[in-house]
Amino acid sequence: MKLFQLTAFLFVFSALSSFGQIVHRNIKVHQIESKILNETRTIWIYTPPSDSIYHYQPKLPALYLIDGNSHLEYLAALNAQLSITSNEMILPPMVIVGILNTDRTRDLSPSHSQFGYILDPNFVKNSGGADKFIRFMGEELIPYIEKNTPSGTYRTLLGHSLGGLTVLETIKKYPKLFKNYICIDPSLWWEHQQLIPAYSESLKKNADSFNKFYLAIANTMSDKMTYEKVQNSKNLYDYHIQSILKFQKLLPKTPQFQSTYYPLENHNSLPSIASRDALKWIFNFYKIDTYGSNDAVSTFNPSIFLSNHFKKVSKEFGTEWLPLPTLVDFLSGMMLFVNPKQELKSQQLQKLNQENNFTKK
Repeated sequence: MKLFQLTAFLFVFSALSSFGQIVHRNIKVHQIESKILNETRTIWIYTPPSDSIYHYQPKLPALYLIDGNSHLEYLAALNAQLSITSNEMILPPMVIVGILNTDRTRDLSPSHSQFGYILDPNFVKNSGGADKFIRFMGEELIPYIEKNTPSGTYRTLLGHSLGGLTVLETIKKYPKLFKNYICIDPSLWWEHQQLIPAYSESLKKNADSFNKFYLAIANTMSDKMTYEKVQNSKNLYDYHIQSILKFQKLLPKTPQFQSTYYPLENHNSLPSIASRDALKWIFNFYKIDTYGSNDAVSTFNPSIFLSNHFKKVSKEFGTEWLPLPTLVDFLSGMMLFVNPKQELKSQQLQKLNQENNFTKK
């Protein structure tokens, strides 16, 4: 039991990192006074460069990150690269909200654990505060974000480790709070796996309340263990992945749910890889392959193609989205580069910017 206690303790703290310094120029630090948590919370907020989005500041989708200081900077860079920097149309420009920790175990644990931990007997002393933390997100943080940033109601929640457990707790109690949920290597060993049946049932019960759920699983198996045999392992170091695989088997078998095992990633290396895959899957309706053989460049009427595509995007987001002027310019130039005889189609594309009345602020 002591070995398991030590293993569990290490997993709990594996997602922690130092605050460090913010490098990305579009990330700002905000302070929110929380009445629910009775403390001041530090929030990091990334917004896309103002000259890269629409002149009327559309309502952008928002990505909320538990353990924000661990994940926000690389996700901000990823979002910029796949939406703006290289004229890609893989992800939409997003507002990304990083929630920094004060008492991580308190906020991200769904129950007051009755089990102690060998390295720190006081570790679970304040556990069980996830409900208050989720209420803070829903009643204080989200209204603040939607008032002070160009974000709309299309929200995604991402959590890793204990944060993944909080994602599942949110679906269980407040499933409509977010449109999508990304759950990365969750700490389902909590309370000796006793919460797994309830979380599984809540996914089925509340499936109509959200759009998509993505589960990512790291390779945390003991030495010489295999994926095929790990469920029958008696090695306590395999207890973490056993709990997640047990939960994975109970996921609904519908396109709304996706789970992926990453054999080359461990608990700490997984978030950057899995979050990229999850976001690409969640926003697959947004993608236009600007370099592919079946993209807007080779479409018979590219201006109609883009207009129809963004009508679908607008329906998903619940607010009007129009083609980025930079995307229109890029595709127009690409058409002439591929085939100089496509000048008429190139001109049709350029008319889109005129029709949409784009002007820079």
